[in-house]
Amino acid sequence: MQGYPKTLASREDYEYVAANFPPEKWRADWQDLLDTMYQWFFVRELTDLSEGVTDDTHKVEVNEDETGAKTYTQYEWCVNPTCKLLRIGFTEQEVRDKLDSLEVA
Repeated sequence: MQGYPKTLASREDYEYVAANFPPEKWRADWQDLLDTMYQWFFVRELTDLSEGVTDDTHKVEVNEDETGAKTYTQYEWCVNPTCKLLRIGFTEQEVRDKLDSLEVA
């Protein structure tokens, strides 16, 4: 292989680039594992806005159709079980530790 890989598809790929390239090359790829780990998931339709919960990990979206009728949908911010980080076998802490080690060095 010559140069930095175009695609990182396995845990071994990530470990390889961290061991063989400067952090400027691989830091963004490792950060992307964390950035794509969580997402908003549908919980349920609400009959009224007051039924919803809004905080750091919950939101309610209000939608209005062409007739002016409103619908309310509850979402929750949580780990996507199919995210790349989990799929390739890392834990969130392993990736955070690797990125944090760059701050110390």
